[in-house]
Amino acid sequence: EAQAMADALIAAGIPAEQIVLEDASFNTRQNLQNSRALMAELGLDPENTPVLIVSSGFHLARVRMLCARYGLEADTLAAPFPEPFARVYSYCREVPALIKSFLLD
Repeated sequence: EAQAMADALIAAGIPAEQIVLEDASFNTRQNLQNSRALMAELGLDPENTPVLIVSSGFHLARVRMLCARYGLEADTLAAPFPEPFARVYSYCREVPALIKSFLLD
């Protein structure tokens, strides 16, 4: 996912040297923790550096909850999700994922 997003950003005109990949995570919690560490390595204060997280709309409530938990100042933006059946499936799947993250992440 990280490389696909970097490729899309580059295709949209973002210079490659402005993109930092976090490609070691396997879930949302790891992604946020790893991203926080990358920010610190770059000399940014993760708690006072605003970030924008783009993800599927169904995923954003969990992202916002985990950002608050891990001290990230983040805004979120829902990416387009055109497939109606997949959207319904994803929102239904997200309910247990949100509960799991609330309790365990």
